[in-house]
Amino acid sequence: MDNDGDGVTDCAEVWCKANMSECGFTEDCSDGLDNDGDGYEDCADAECAGDTACPAQACGPQQHVLACNEPPTDVLLGGSSHIDAYSCSDVELPGGELVFSLGSGLSGPVAWEGTSELGAGARALLIAGECASTACQQETAAGFDGQMSIAWEADPALEYWIVVENASPWEAFVWQTTLSCL
Repeated sequence: MDNDGDGVTDCAEVWCKANMSECGFTEDCSDGLDNDGDGYEDCADAECAGDTACPAQACGPQQHVLACNEPPTDVLLGGSSHIDAYSCSDVELPGGELVFSLGSGLSGPVAWEGTSELGAGARALLIAGECASTACQQETAAGFDGQMSIAWEADPALEYWIVVENASPWEAFVWQTTLSCL
């Protein structure tokens, strides 16, 4: 229908470029384009979560290395979300991720602790083997005090990551973290 009388109908209208999803456009997860006009292309688009073209990699290139028994490290959490769902969590996590690489060779009891004054509602997830959302082993949530911890018995044959997920996609704040290896 030509609602404004300019000879162009519905989704061929210029305004539709800003509302492509309303016009029935969907994301093609492997063509390098933002097909639905939401600002995200291919695997960065939430519509592509779970698509075979987009493996659920929790750990992108921006990882912070965290070593055993070092002084606390301050790291800013914010930014874009790459993963919203993990195999060990039943909560959708739309906020940005902060990834700590713990490496391999850890053995015996290990404990990670994270604290942020503004981190209430954030979650931390222990990932083992491969850094994918399906390799999630444990989850913990920050209380009103912004503190979280995860303890486990490490297998030296596995590589480990801690992924801190922000509760909100609009907030950014500093996390102080430590890794204790006993």
